Amino acid sequence: MPVSRPRASFPPKVTTPSDHSWYLYLLECADGSLYTGITTDVGRRFAQHQAGTGARYTRSRKPIAIAAQLRCADRAEASRLEALVKRLHVTRKRAFCAMLELDHAEMPDLLAWLRDGGRPSLPAASPGKL
Repeated sequence: MPVSRPRASFPPKVTTPSDHSWYLYLLECADGSLYTGITTDVGRRFAQHQAGTGARYTRSRKPIAIAAQLRCADRAEASRLEALVKRLHVTRKRAFCAMLELDHAEMPDLLAWLRDGGRPSLPAASPGKL
């Protein structure tokens, strides 16, 4: 007797590229701190954080806004970027948020900036020397 297989549900689920997209996101918290995380749905994750069902960090710091979000190629890239951003001081995280508003042509420079720990890639000119 043949083995019965479960039938596919109809109508079949339509998958779109956005179904598999991963995002790096930063949340502005009530105490002035920035929380960094990754997700496939920034709006849903923000609502979870606000409801107190997100990360432990945001339960006591109450996220008030999405400061920035960046679509990544895959989960691995999102995780790598998350690790880099989490190492930045809050002032550098704010600079990162501002940089995300730039044209995407600047993105390679942004990633290099992150890898350098948020420091300028060119040495600053000494006072009095041009």
